[in-house]
Amino acid sequence: MRTSITYLLIFSTYSLLPMSFMLMIFSTFCLTFIVAFLGVLTDYTVGLDIILTRIMMVILVNVVGSLVYYPTEFVQRKTFHETRKCVQSRMLLDKEMHRQEKILLAVLPKNIAFEVKKDMQDTHEERMFHKIYIRKYEDISILFADICGFTNLASEYNPKDLVLMLNELFARFDKVASIHQCMRIKILGDCYYCVCGVPEYQKNHAINTVEMGRDMIEAIRLVREMTLVNVNMRVGIHTGKAHCGVLGLKKWQFDVWSNDVTLANQMESGGLPGRVHITDATKKYLNGAYILEEGNGASRSKFLEKEKIKTWLVVDRSPDYDMVCQETTNHPLTIPWKSTRGISKQERLTGMSTRARGASTRNGLSEEEVLVENVDSHLRQGIQAIHQENWKSMYCQNWSLKYKQVRVENKFVRMKYKDIPFQVTLYVAIVAICIGIKFGLMNLMMFSFIPQMFILLTSIMIFILTRILIKHARLVSMVSGVLFILLSIQIVVLMGMFQTNLSCDLETCYKNSYTDFFEIFEICTLATCVILSVDFLTKLLMSLIYFSSFIVLVTIKLISINKYETLLTTYANFCILSCLTLLLVVFSTRRSELISRYDFIWKLQALDEQLQMKRKHEQNRSVLENILPSHVAKHFVEDATSVSKLYHESRDNACIMFATLTAFDKFYIECDGNNEGVECLRLLNEIISDFDQILDRDEFKKIEKIKTISTTYMVASGLAGEECADNSHVEAIALFARELLLKLESINIHSFNDFNLRIGINVGPVVAGVIGSDKPHYDIWGNSVNVASRMDSGGVAGRIQVTEEVKSILEPLGYKFECRGQINVKGKGMMTTFFLLPDENYECELYK
Repeated sequence: MRTSITYLLIFSTYSLLPMSFMLMIFSTFCLTFIVAFLGVLTDYTVGLDIILTRIMMVILVNVVGSLVYYPTEFVQRKTFHETRKCVQSRMLLDKEMHRQEKILLAVLPKNIAFEVKKDMQDTHEERMFHKIYIRKYEDISILFADICGFTNLASEYNPKDLVLMLNELFARFDKVASIHQCMRIKILGDCYYCVCGVPEYQKNHAINTVEMGRDMIEAIRLVREMTLVNVNMRVGIHTGKAHCGVLGLKKWQFDVWSNDVTLANQMESGGLPGRVHITDATKKYLNGAYILEEGNGASRSKFLEKEKIKTWLVVDRSPDYDMVCQETTNHPLTIPWKSTRGISKQERLTGMSTRARGASTRNGLSEEEVLVENVDSHLRQGIQAIHQENWKSMYCQNWSLKYKQVRVENKFVRMKYKDIPFQVTLYVAIVAICIGIKFGLMNLMMFSFIPQMFILLTSIMIFILTRILIKHARLVSMVSGVLFILLSIQIVVLMGMFQTNLSCDLETCYKNSYTDFFEIFEICTLATCVILSVDFLTKLLMSLIYFSSFIVLVTIKLISINKYETLLTTYANFCILSCLTLLLVVFSTRRSELISRYDFIWKLQALDEQLQMKRKHEQNRSVLENILPSHVAKHFVEDATSVSKLYHESRDNACIMFATLTAFDKFYIECDGNNEGVECLRLLNEIISDFDQILDRDEFKKIEKIKTISTTYMVASGLAGEECADNSHVEAIALFARELLLKLESINIHSFNDFNLRIGINVGPVVAGVIGSDKPHYDIWGNSVNVASRMDSGGVAGRIQVTEEVKSILEPLGYKFECRGQINVKGKGMMTTFFLLPDENYECELYK
């Protein structure tokens, strides 16, 4: 009995104690040595054969314990490692997604950004027309600002330094806009325009916009003092309504459209340098907060004169400024001039204070250290959850431990049943070795040939059926369970054959041989834990078969002995040890099953979360790449510090095209019949979207859409760093221009309109980059861009006007041109330009 207790202690060390493998080996060795030493001290008559048998049995029990401990530990460590990788990957994706969200929400309002992402998920929905993302806003103030003397400023800088200066200047404007609750709409060269009251209504929108204009003029004054260049700012403001949103399918930029927006633009061009020029409509919302003087805008703008717009110039704040500001806001805590207390005007205009506040990381740790800390914290919470029962009741059935979701249970069964053949082989080998050690090899071969054949056949059936049915989780579980129970019964029959062939005194046999039988049953029961892939209930049934069979055998033998009263103590010891063995196996297998299932669900959750995060990440990336070029978006997302840095790249041979939709200003009318202009914008959205779809063709992959400016469509090629030695990117632009004319002709036929395109193309060096610290804006700058714009604005509807540089590239490729002669180009003087002629097979009524 002492030996049986030793076996239980050794096995419980492996299955229950949380120790390292080497420490377990050392502990079991010490335990075995102590028990053996005590056994020798109490019984000197033990023979050498019995000692060797016990040593071999102890080794076998250690092997059984190792086969239970090591695979479980290996799977746990592997699962932990894989889960950690999943969690870390998910957190990296989450971090990158937050960067994407930050950039996305800096460019698009939250409601439009979420609507766009939702529609990108529902790509299966077919629509007759392209979705338009436009909202109407009443009572908003629109500000246009233009740098006066920008040509002088540009002449003092090379293109790279000019972009750097613009980035610093517009970054300051963005900071000021944020303080005054204004939303920057676009940057058009040296022009900056924003609105207040979008996307959320601001009761003091007019005052905020005037303050924005005043701070912009102050910022340009600082630039003038630093550069010693005569530059100034002309600011125009109008209050009214507008349609706000995005048009097209690519390179979305939040924009505003309405007659009031057009008027605000004219207020800027009809203003004075260094002054804020406002309309009478804006003046009504100021409620006397400023000292004003007559603006006389009509004397400087034919548009203002034609529309009879009365204008004003802001002189300074009035004495009633603070009182008016308090009366015109519902939320005093959000008043922008109060939120800037403690920040100097210089800091507010340069943005230095904001940058200084956001420079440090959490607790002084690097990003990598913060990531490791977050991953460790997440894993600690998961490990602590295994000691709680709530996760089990949430995912598993209370008794069988099977997952409540059939899909998850089937995945788990398919995963763990792959190792059944190997585990069954180990189990059969352990049983055979155990019987061989106890009764000798000859007895094993003599008395157990037929049961051995059944055991072997059962093992082979388990191996074959597991492989055949591995895809059918329920069948594998059911068939394997039946076969394992059959295997247990066969081993019991084997034990029964041994006990019927014993030839010894009954009382001696009962005391000695049944002790050997008990040890065999004990090890067979413990060995069921080796079959880790079998579910808890099947192993419980196998253990019960061994337990009940042994009790039945010893009870029958006890009754057959006349003087069985003297053996009751031995019988009771057998029963107690059998119960302890059964309880140990039940507890160990249930614990192992819980850990296995928890590891699986933990890993599954980590993979699911990672997959969901990847989907969201891809959605955000898709939207982001519709705002910035893909290589630029990648740069900003992967580098957390890059948003505050200037991103720029020089290209020596870029090709730029501007295409303006003519006569749309006459088509655009705001009336009740067309939803105050929305239906006109819907048609414009269709035109721009159709143009965007042409860019998806393989022959136009080198072309990058830059932006739309009202009704002007701007693209460029040769920006992504691809090889441009063969000038194929220039030819792609020429072909694209022809395709635009064909597409517009088709749109005219279906919409019964007579729109046309005025197209200009140029080639040359440019600087491409992103300006604006909080609201990244991708654009290209350089003399080549200005000339391309002049080719459009000074062109003819239905014609493609190009420079001599473009002609010299395309003419050797077979393209024909018509010389227009010399025209006056702003900033360049007289230039000789050419019209690209259509091919003989090119049929387009618009292409004159």
